[in-house]
Order: sequence, then C-alpha cells, then structure tokens
Amino acid sequence: MGEAPELKNFYVRAGFNAYGIAAGGGAGMALAEWVANAGPPYDLWAVDIRRFGRPHFDTDWVRARTYKAYGKHYTMAWPAEEHDSGCPCRKSPLYEKLKADGAVFGEKLGWERPNLYADPDAAEQQRDIYTFERPNWHAAVGREHRAAREAAVLFDQTFLGKFVLKKPDAEAALNWIAANDMSKPVGSLVYTQMLNDQGGIECDLTCVRMAETNIILLPAPAL
Repeated sequence: MGEAPELKNFYVRAGFNAYGIAAGGGAGMALAEWVANAGPPYDLWAVDIRRFGRPHFDTDWVRARTYKAYGKHYTMAWPAEEHDSGCPCRKSPLYEKLKADGAVFGEKLGWERPNLYADPDAAEQQRDIYTFERPNWHAAVGREHRAAREAAVLFDQTFLGKFVLKKPDAEAALNWIAANDMSKPVGSLVYTQMLNDQGGIECDLTCVRMAETNIILLPAPAL
C-alpha cells in the first residue's frame, strides 16, 4: 500500500489475495486517508510499498519466497523465525569469513546478516533451533554483548544504506528535519530521528560528521 516511490501521486493497494476480503474495508479507508492527507493515518510500514527493494525484481527470488510462504501458511509460527527461502541472495564481502567463524545468518531485504556466532567448543549448533522456551541464541548473544561492553567489536555494515551530504548547508538542512542537534565537532557520531511536517518520526539515523561540509547518514539498525 501507499504512494509509489517512483511516481508521485500514484497510489497502490495490491497483492492482498484472500486477505483482501477481511482487510478490504480498513485498507480502503487507510489508503483513502493516505491520499487525502499525503500520509498514512497510522503506522502501516508492514504493508508500505517502499519496503520492497531490489530482490523483489528478481523473479527466481520472488518465486522461491512465494512458494515457501504459501507452504508455511498453516505451519507453526515460531518466535523470531527467519526466512530461509531464496537464501543467500545478497552477501557482503565478509560473508564466507563470518560463516567460517560460526555465524548464523538472518535475512533483511535479501541481505545475509549475522545474528549470532555459534561456539563449536561449547557444542553449539550453527543454526537456529526454534522454540517457545529460551532460544539457542541466548548464550551466544550474551557473549557478544559482553565483548561489546568489555573489549572491542567490529560490525559489518555492508547491508546498511549510506547517504552523504556534501554541501555548506548540510548541517542546517539536517537540523531542520532531525530531532537532535547536528552542530557537533568533526568526528562526532549523532543518533537522531528525522521528523515529518506533523512532528512524527520518519526514520532514525546515525550521523557521522566527517568534515565541516560532509556528513554521512547511516540508517540505524534495529539492534
């Protein structure tokens, strides 16, 4: 649903299948308000057309994901269950290295992202084991948190979008749309939200002040 990112004032409500029978009235109301008010009436990101990306132009990837989705329609839905259809699709240059080090990957918009690192010395399996009890990633994630607090860690951010502002008014432009103060010294990191005309949050970012007229914007991962 929503305004097509490639064509202004072209609104879409598609792909509902049988779900459209149950959701048709509410979805129609939401889209009508979206058109009238130039924005959704509430958080509709789960069905927002802008969440689709490059993998959705890949027929093989879409076919594999669709077949698997229909096959799982009535299966058990586990907490934090990851898609495995169409994987791996998009890999960072460190993918094989991380995999050899015990990485168990999840997938976001086709990108393979390490969710945890299994420890073979502790007889941990290098895969997700789904359960409604304590998951098998609990101990591994605990180790990573301790390493981040007590030692040093390196994050592969290949999968994150990166935008660079290189203008004399870059700071003023960000201060206009960001909730935080961008007037920081060179070398600073600033976490902030970007706001819309109603003061609502559009996204959150980590901003890196590289120079007086150069600021890099990194969409903040949901960690």
